[in-house]
Amino acid sequence: MNTIKKIVLGIFLSCIGVFYGQETATKNIDGTYQMLFADRQSKTKVMQYAEANGTKMLLVAACFKCMPAIYKYEAEESTRIGKPVFFNPIGLYVITYDSESFVIMKLSTKEGENFSYLNFYSKNASKLIGMTKAKMETYILRH
Repeated sequence: MNTIKKIVLGIFLSCIGVFYGQETATKNIDGTYQMLFADRQSKTKVMQYAEANGTKMLLVAACFKCMPAIYKYEAEESTRIGKPVFFNPIGLYVITYDSESFVIMKLSTKEGENFSYLNFYSKNASKLIGMTKAKMETYILRH
């Protein structure tokens, strides 16, 4: 096999691997998540992955009966970092941390601050114990 064919095959297989990894990750999203920093409504969030008319999205709500916030899947950003990333119109990003956790962030408009909002959601409460704002910032800036 010549070099060009090897390169094209390598790129193709890498893309399939990234896509497959992201698709597998999105199938495990549905459930209740503990929050590192509680908000006014609760200490947990309910998350569900959904697709409508070809649009992939993440629904996040304070409870099962509550109106969800809708985050659209960002294909280009997800491919760039190799993990599913979702975004909503008010500027919040939901970035996959691992198979059962997410970092939620909003970039700051204030000079000298990276984030105006930062939180960590996980299905596994023990992961909240070791998580800090500094770890979340490092994770985001690394990607």
